[in-house]
Amino acid sequence: MATTGASAHPAPSHTGRVGPVTRRMPPSAPSGFAGRRAERALQQRGVRDEEDGYRCQAGRGSLHQDSLPALRHHEITDRGPGTPAPDPQGESMLLRRAHNLVCYWRDGSFVIQNYLGGTPVSLAPMAADVLAAFTEWTTEDDALKEFPEYDPDSCRAAVRELHTYGFLVSEGESERDALLAEHWETWSPEATALHFSSKDADYTESPEVNDDFRAGKRPALFKNYPTADRILLPRVPLDPDADFVRTLYRRRTHRSFTQVDLPLPLLSGLLAMVFGPSEFLDGQDFGALMKRTSAAGGARHELEAYVGIFTVDGVTPGLYHYNCLEHSLEMLDAAFTREQAAHLCFDQSGVGDAALVVFVTAVVERMSSKYRAPRAYRVMLLNAGHLGQTFALTATALGLGPFQTAAFRDSEVEDALGVDGIRETALYVLAAGMPDDRSDAGYTAGLDAFRQAVLHPPHDQQG
Repeated sequence: MATTGASAHPAPSHTGRVGPVTRRMPPSAPSGFAGRRAERALQQRGVRDEEDGYRCQAGRGSLHQDSLPALRHHEITDRGPGTPAPDPQGESMLLRRAHNLVCYWRDGSFVIQNYLGGTPVSLAPMAADVLAAFTEWTTEDDALKEFPEYDPDSCRAAVRELHTYGFLVSEGESERDALLAEHWETWSPEATALHFSSKDADYTESPEVNDDFRAGKRPALFKNYPTADRILLPRVPLDPDADFVRTLYRRRTHRSFTQVDLPLPLLSGLLAMVFGPSEFLDGQDFGALMKRTSAAGGARHELEAYVGIFTVDGVTPGLYHYNCLEHSLEMLDAAFTREQAAHLCFDQSGVGDAALVVFVTAVVERMSSKYRAPRAYRVMLLNAGHLGQTFALTATALGLGPFQTAAFRDSEVEDALGVDGIRETALYVLAAGMPDDRSDAGYTAGLDAFRQAVLHPPHDQQG
């Protein structure tokens, strides 16, 4: 279980209460680890001593008998379809601490989160001690032998609450937990926590952002060093008719498309130039490695393309996997519609009108098998960005209008593609179609826009 001193996770959506874990007073304090831990808990964590009435003001996460009934009215975490409900008896159930937990402090509260679809919960810090007793598969009774000085019923109540939150898992609930621990082990917890805790985020408008910008809270567009010596570079005229220059300056994001069918050769060329192999390398110990027209760390090329086709001449609409070795489309779902594609991208304008939509996924093992440190996750995201830019430039060169977005329903996309979200996970969505040129009007900045912009940071923030 990882601990961090600060967190970028969302604020806890629920204040939990583990307990009350009430202390029984034996004739003498128990010796050993459990006894020392109990004494520290009593002194520092606000655990009530039934004989002397000691109680620390623990605030959120304090321990009360009435907490468990209230929890049943909250949807704490997605335990997954078909997951068995907790055993109401509980004592004989084998439990283990979930692999995918992070702990941190936020606004003075101790927070635990299962980042495999869980909700951050503020609990008493003693919850970490209880969780530590479940490192291996064990029963409540065996685990709670580490807490002989506490009332057994209160301990069992705490265990069942931690189970309710998904911080403890039973054998029937542990499949995805174990799968994630296996396939993301070398990147955990740093990259794993970031990726899975940021999945399935709501795509919502934020009016307060516009209010802040209207109030002048805008970051500067440019950075400069006012006191540095300067060399003014010659503005060499570029040939506007040169293919590369024309493609660069014509590239823009399109959200409006005509419903003219895309010619099949354009689709074929787009997929081959962006996702197909350009050549193969001798990777020595790694065997033959593919190269694409986009850079990829270590030539791992972990990214796959799933293509939703709607208006392409001669191609049956549906969802396909692009087999880049064969340069073929493999039908996965003939019933996949543009309405589904739009829904998966929160009904953003442009997605539902495009001729094709590409869902980019990563086969994680291709990257993690070579690069076994969490920083490799950054490289995987960079690779998706490289591929997206190549897609946009290639589509532009072919006379198509490209579109790209990171706002999509992660788990629903993965379900539609038939991937598990762990061994293969969705990263990016690209789209293209025949552009409606009228959609480009009205976006060039005028004088009023520059009057509102902040070109340079204030003097005290400059380089």
